[in-house]
Amino acid sequence: MLSGTYKALLVKLFYMNEESATVALRKFRLQKNVKTEKEPLTMAGLKKLVRRFEETGSLEGSCPVKRWKTVKVNVQRYLMLLHEIVAPYLREKDALSTVTFMQDGTSHTANPGKKFLIQSFGEERIIRKRCKFPWPLRFLDLTPEDCWLWGYLKSQVYRSRRSNL
Repeated sequence: MLSGTYKALLVKLFYMNEESATVALRKFRLQKNVKTEKEPLTMAGLKKLVRRFEETGSLEGSCPVKRWKTVKVNVQRYLMLLHEIVAPYLREKDALSTVTFMQDGTSHTANPGKKFLIQSFGEERIIRKRCKFPWPLRFLDLTPEDCWLWGYLKSQVYRSRRSNL
């Protein structure tokens, strides 16, 4: 059984050598001083490994976890997600100042979450309940542009009272 490191090396060698399983296996055997043709992997085995990697992004055969673990998202977990994953990722991509943050739902609307979002994104780039740009009811998959457009159209339609339609 190959370790994850060896599987990754084999896939890397496959791509570095013009997608040749023969060359990749030969170079792997030289690097790792493996003598036999059957070990650690055959050409068919390497191609299967590469195909699995391309289809799933994983080098493992199946998920080692038998069941999904679910947790409730509360304010603390949500803030941890924002602090430790979302904000650092957006900073790394230099996108924190250009992203419009959209959210709906329960713990996301708690005051600590709202405060963090306003500090990170600014109130002009947040679409959510109880903010400057509210999340439209029953519109789960609107883009930021759609939210703006509907708000703009509504403001134009209701700008002056109509006596009749």
